Amino acid sequence: MLKEYYYDDEVLGRIRIVRSKKAKRTSIRITGDAGVVLTIPYRQSEDESLDFFRSKYDWILSHRNKVKKTVVTKFDDSTEFSTLTFRVKIQKGLSSVFKFSLSGGVLTIAYPDAINLDLESSQDVIRMGIEKAMRMEAQRILPHRLRSLAEKFGFKFSGVTIRSSKTRWGSCSSLGNINLSYFLMTLPPYLIDYVLLHELCHTKEMNHGPRFWALMDKVTAMKSDEYRSDIKKYKTSF
Repeated sequence: MLKEYYYDDEVLGRIRIVRSKKAKRTSIRITGDAGVVLTIPYRQSEDESLDFFRSKYDWILSHRNKVKKTVVTKFDDSTEFSTLTFRVKIQKGLSSVFKFSLSGGVLTIAYPDAINLDLESSQDVIRMGIEKAMRMEAQRILPHRLRSLAEKFGFKFSGVTIRSSKTRWGSCSSLGNINLSYFLMTLPPYLIDYVLLHELCHTKEMNHGPRFWALMDKVTAMKSDEYRSDIKKYKTSF
């Protein structure tokens, strides 16, 4: 017997929890779309299982980052595409018009039989719908995560705005106002944190001089060079 539900983790976003009567111990699995499944014995405490889950953050991140991310050239019923908090599922014939529904970590895109998905106009509608969902999720997740990191490392910022920027992941003004692109939701969690910490460091050091990178090394456990190299592999396009 299985019982499935979702949990919104502060670091990794939405994960799927499966309670199983067959499970003898808590286990973690990374799915093909970089999602995370936590399987726990049916009668085991959720708090105990989540403590185990959080103790494995480093392992989860290292394995999750190995899952290949591809740029989608065309959306259709077979498309596999995921963001930090949801995956996309495209279904034909369930609606008389394009319909978007985000629930349980899945953005369902229903479209009518008469629609040709090969048309550029159809592709544009799908991408706009996905971006709208990404913006909503970014507004829900990113400001909270930014505040948590600021509190953890002793930063202060004036405000945060979610934007549609495709030229940069984030920016920080001289007044401490931080702008974040909702395309951050396509990055793995550790690189989202890297960008947020990058902008928080700018609240103390506005340039990219030695003192800035020394501060970045401090808040990333000396991994700023590694993360800076990793993020170059990603683009805002999808």
